[in-house]
Amino acid sequence: MDGKSYVIEGRQAILHVRDHICTSSRDLLQSSVFVEILRRYMKKLNLHESPLRKPFLAGEKDSDPLDRALELVRILSGVPLDQAAEMLPWAGHLTQPENRRAVHEF
Repeated sequence: MDGKSYVIEGRQAILHVRDHICTSSRDLLQSSVFVEILRRYMKKLNLHESPLRKPFLAGEKDSDPLDRALELVRILSGVPLDQAAEMLPWAGHLTQPENRRAVHEF
C-alpha cells in the first residue's frame, strides 16, 4: 500500500498516509484501502449474520455481495438511492422500505 496503512478501532477506520490518499471522494471510493475496509466490514456482517447484508444478497447467485456493495456505494456518492436503483439492474429491490433502511444503516 505504498505509504498507506489503516487501523480499525471499534467502529472507526483510521487511515495513515505518507502524502494524501486521494484528491476527491471518487478517488477514495476507488482506492485499495477503501475496498479492504469495506471487505472487512462485509466479512463482519456475514460473521454476525447481520440483516444489513440482506440488500446485497438478493438476486443473481453468481454476483458477489462485496462487488454489489462497492458498486452501490460508489454510485450513491453521486446520486440518491432511487436513481441508483434505476441505474443498477440488480438494485430495484433496494427501494423497498426494509431494504432502504438497511442500505441507509449500512
